[in-house]
Amino acid sequence: MGLTARVAVALAVIALLAVLPLAWPAQASEDDEYDEEYGEEAGLAGGLGAAAAWGGAAATLALVLAREAYPRLARAGLRPPPRLYPRIVEAHALVNGVSAAAGLAHGYALRARAGPVEYALAGMVAYTAATGLLLWLSRGDKRRMARLVHGQRLATLLLALLLALHVARMGD
Repeated sequence: MGLTARVAVALAVIALLAVLPLAWPAQASEDDEYDEEYGEEAGLAGGLGAAAAWGGAAATLALVLAREAYPRLARAGLRPPPRLYPRIVEAHALVNGVSAAAGLAHGYALRARAGPVEYALAGMVAYTAATGLLLWLSRGDKRRMARLVHGQRLATLLLALLLALHVARMGD
């Protein structure tokens, strides 16, 4: 599958995830006994949140490990596969794009329970997704600036911290 087809598939998945929350009410269900036993997040909304968190973490970790491993392998005299790193970068971009859409859909569906941590988390997800899109679309000097803005370790750590606080706060 070519790059254009992969981008089209990713955009279709993102569009689908953006429409799904419209089916969910912002309030808890009327069945309090069900909510006490399974929690308000039971179902697709909670699954979207978990998929977004695990997908984003896996894609980012794979990129960080590859970025750290390539120079070390070269210094050790080993030659890593030549096209592996660009494919990891591409997978990171696509998986995190879908994860961002899933996470924002999760947040929209469960917005009645949102607090300051969730709003800050949504802001960080939007920030990393927007800067990632800028990085993907930029060329030349603008690409260098986009890489500096998107690749901030502090932003990644803040996103991970907010996600951990969200999970702890919601009792997932």
